[in-house]
Amino acid sequence: MITIITAGLIAGLSSCARDDASLELTAAREGEIIVASDDGNGSMTAVITGRLARVGPCIGLEDLLVIWPAGTTWDTTTSTLTMPGGHTLTLGEQTELGGGAVPASSLSASSDELAQALTDCNAQPEQDVWLI
Repeated sequence: MITIITAGLIAGLSSCARDDASLELTAAREGEIIVASDDGNGSMTAVITGRLARVGPCIGLEDLLVIWPAGTTWDTTTSTLTMPGGHTLTLGEQTELGGGAVPASSLSASSDELAQALTDCNAQPEQDVWLI
């Protein structure tokens, strides 16, 4: 079960979901994860809890695709995700993540590389993607 808690949003966001065609984000698929090219999306401050899981051919939280922060890596041998700062998660492990939900269609419009990564991970245009 996924739980989303809105902890207060800044930079003019009025909810934990963002439907913003002007969103500028570059990210790419790196193996089984989608990783942001930089960490410039600190304005989304909702919190989500759930288990690290396979979402189609990619790694997310429960059934939600996640765009992981720049510097995140996935070890296929140990099924371990390592985020910047050294925090690690193993497939199936319960965790809490900050960020916010953004429709895949908005993210796809931000860059061709990200659009391809979302397609590769079987994201549907109306599906929300969690952006850390």
